Amino acid sequence: MAIRRVIQKVRVATPENFDVLQQELQEVLGQELENTGSQKARMTEESDKGLEQARARIEQINLARQKEQEKRDEEERKKKEQEEHAKRLVQELTSLVDTAEAGAEKLKKTAEPLEDNSELSVTDVERTAQAVEEAGLEAKARTKACTDFILMRGPEMKDPGPAIPGQPSETKQALAKLLQRINECTRTTETAVMTARGKKNTAVRRAAARDKTKEMEAIFGKYDKDCDDMLSKKEVVAYARGEFKFTLSEETLTRIWRNMVEDGSRGVHIDHFQWLRVAIGASRERERDIKRRAEREEKESVLTDMKADLLVRVKEAAKAVDEADQHVSKAEKQVQPLQVKAKTMPAPSMVALADETDEVIKDSKASVAEARKQIDALSEGIDERFVKDLKAFLGTEAKQLEIRMGRMDSRLSRATNLSSRFREQASKKRGAELEKSRVAALKVIRYNQRLKNFSKEDLFQAFDKDGDGEISEEEFVAFFQEADKELKDLDFKERRPAAGDAAEADGDKTGEGDKTGSPPEGANGTDGAAGEAVAEGDTPSPPKPREPTPTEVVELPEEAVRRLFPGYLDEGCDKLSKEAFLRLVRLFHKVVKETAMTDNKNIKDSKTLRRLEVNEVVEVFEGPLREDTADVMRVRCKAMRDDMEGWATVAGNQGTVFLREGGSLFKVVKETILTESFSLGGDKEATRKLKDTTRKVKEGEVLEVYEWPKKEETSGLTRMKCKVKSDGAVGWLTTMGNQGAVFAELL
Repeated sequence: MAIRRVIQKVRVATPENFDVLQQELQEVLGQELENTGSQKARMTEESDKGLEQARARIEQINLARQKEQEKRDEEERKKKEQEEHAKRLVQELTSLVDTAEAGAEKLKKTAEPLEDNSELSVTDVERTAQAVEEAGLEAKARTKACTDFILMRGPEMKDPGPAIPGQPSETKQALAKLLQRINECTRTTETAVMTARGKKNTAVRRAAARDKTKEMEAIFGKYDKDCDDMLSKKEVVAYARGEFKFTLSEETLTRIWRNMVEDGSRGVHIDHFQWLRVAIGASRERERDIKRRAEREEKESVLTDMKADLLVRVKEAAKAVDEADQHVSKAEKQVQPLQVKAKTMPAPSMVALADETDEVIKDSKASVAEARKQIDALSEGIDERFVKDLKAFLGTEAKQLEIRMGRMDSRLSRATNLSSRFREQASKKRGAELEKSRVAALKVIRYNQRLKNFSKEDLFQAFDKDGDGEISEEEFVAFFQEADKELKDLDFKERRPAAGDAAEADGDKTGEGDKTGSPPEGANGTDGAAGEAVAEGDTPSPPKPREPTPTEVVELPEEAVRRLFPGYLDEGCDKLSKEAFLRLVRLFHKVVKETAMTDNKNIKDSKTLRRLEVNEVVEVFEGPLREDTADVMRVRCKAMRDDMEGWATVAGNQGTVFLREGGSLFKVVKETILTESFSLGGDKEATRKLKDTTRKVKEGEVLEVYEWPKKEETSGLTRMKCKVKSDGAVGWLTTMGNQGAVFAELL
């Protein structure tokens, strides 16, 4: 136990008592180790271990103490360095403050000449004031350098701590004094600059007064010929003439002498010289006023005459405005009923009325232009000296005329718009009437052609009476005068039940597998859906009462025929060429329901060539003719898509329509150009000519086919020759681009 108590003390030993405790442990081991018996080895081990632990602990304590000492030494070193750095910065700031104080002192010295009563000229005052401003800027810059230094380096000059606790450090005391000096320097600079500016104005006025006095003394001396410090009457007259270019009257001279010359004095003393200047100047201005008044009165007299002349011209212009107003009123009266008349008036009368209205509007515009010209001419011929004076007068007098003219412009614009709208309505109505007449004329032509069994050549000869190869207007009119206009149904026959009627459902049944033994679809030239097959062996229906032959009477007056004729002519021609005539009588049908093209009129004996698809166009050469076996209307035609010729059914015997007249009109769906030639290629000269002759065709315009669309091999474009319905222009136009873009489509 004694040994262990000592071991425990050794374990918590410090560097100061380790040696003593180690000695004490050796002594107790020497005394008690042998008495431990079987614990001897263990006690020896514990004592060694305790010493080892003590040495390790002491080593750690010594190491910690060493680090702590090093830390204190480092902090002390940094503190000293900080103190030294702060002192250097304070010294640097002190130098800046000294410089700023020197600048403030320089400013004060520079401004000193403005504060005393020295005899400075205005130039010297300005020069001194400029020097003060420059010195002030310099002093402020130096003071600012001090404050900037504190802002930038202030944290570095922070007090590291007093050498003696409880007392301020030298650095802090020095910095406080420097701040006080900087503030004082700033106040001194501002005060000096502000004071100098105030003194400058006083000094300038004082110097200017001295210069003025010297100038007056010099002038006084110039005219004081006898050098008696007074100006006599003769000298005053000379002074007025020399300096003011003014001759004093005796009256003015007497007044001056009475007010400025003391009794017994020989003339005007220099003390009254300024008063003399004022008196002479006032006398000169009085005479100038008299002259200006006379000039003004003369000018006013001239202006009065000119204003009277302007009033006469304004009245003449007013008459022109009144006349223009009457013309405009006439135009308004002319256009007022146009919209009502457009509903009932025929197109030719509308066109004539539109022409008459345009003439009235044209006269009105001319009258308004003449009135405007007279108003604009009001300011012409005015003398440039009086333009400014008369401008306001003229503006007031002509204001009402200008207002009336402005209103007339609006009224004329409205009348013009109404007339243009009426003309457009007339044009549309005329187009509708022409189209109606055109349809009627074509009906008459085709009826008479079929009635007399004319070929196209025979039909042309029927028109061309004189055989010159062209049709004149009179020949064109004569044909319609002689033609039969009672159009009877040449294919009409009393409707009787035909074989196969019972099996047909208005074109909705096919001909396949009929129980009557009719041929399958396409075998007999029908389209299967057309109901053209005839069933054999059906029981006939009872007879029906006899029906009258359908007749249509076409009204086609000579005047309507004459209006049609120019629309069929080629550009630049006054007669209808054979080519144009054949174009006129060409008959196109558009496929509205799929059907078959066969090689024979007779359905039973025919063979199907191919099917005609919806929207295909065919040119009719013969027919419509009735096919008796199926009781349907058939035409001999050519498909425009591939030029295949054959027979096709127009309508089934139950009313189903397969072909409908039309197909010669296209509508522009994308803007393109109309050219003179089919090909778009060629040499440079041809290309240049092409550019010169192209015409834009806008979206929505309607085209009449002259030559059916075909592919241009060089460019790959599909092009057709056509006539633009809006203006009659004829040329070649692209209907489809080489990439599939559609420019015109079938109506």
